[in-house]
Amino acid sequence: MNDGYTTLTEIGKLFGVSAQNIGKVLTQEGWRDPKTRTPSPMAVHKKLFIWSTIPTGQRFCLWRAKDVVEMLHQKGYTPTAVVIAASPRN
Repeated sequence: MNDGYTTLTEIGKLFGVSAQNIGKVLTQEGWRDPKTRTPSPMAVHKKLFIWSTIPTGQRFCLWRAKDVVEMLHQKGYTPTAVVIAASPRN
């Protein structure tokens, strides 16, 4: 994750569903535009995402994981994966 921001693919892995499924839920919640599949004005207002760019210049969206995960919990989704954070070695 990038300072609390991550892809829908990574969030989907946590819940055992596809990024497409997560995207549909974001659209139903009003956080994603159904036509362009980009963040909606509501998501912009709530600062729920950041844009990132790969070396080829292609832009993609990273979503604020805490808010997406919280919303998924409210919708009845349950994580199926255990996330283990690496600890620094001394």
